[in-house]
Amino acid sequence: MNKIINNVINIFLFSVIEFIQKAAYIARFGNSVEKVEKVKTLLLDWAKINALKEGININLEKNES
Repeated sequence: MNKIINNVINIFLFSVIEFIQKAAYIARFGNSVEKVEKVKTLLLDWAKINALKEGININLEKNES
């Protein structure tokens, strides 16, 4: 079970890293002003609320709703 959880976490973290890399690329080299502004706004919003201050939290518990 721990191996499965570790694999899920690794896939999630890879996705986050890949997203940030793509966002940075778009912000630096994007040919669409609209896309560049969207990425900048997203990253600035994250920074303003200090979104990663506590790290990336993953809840693997089953939702009982």
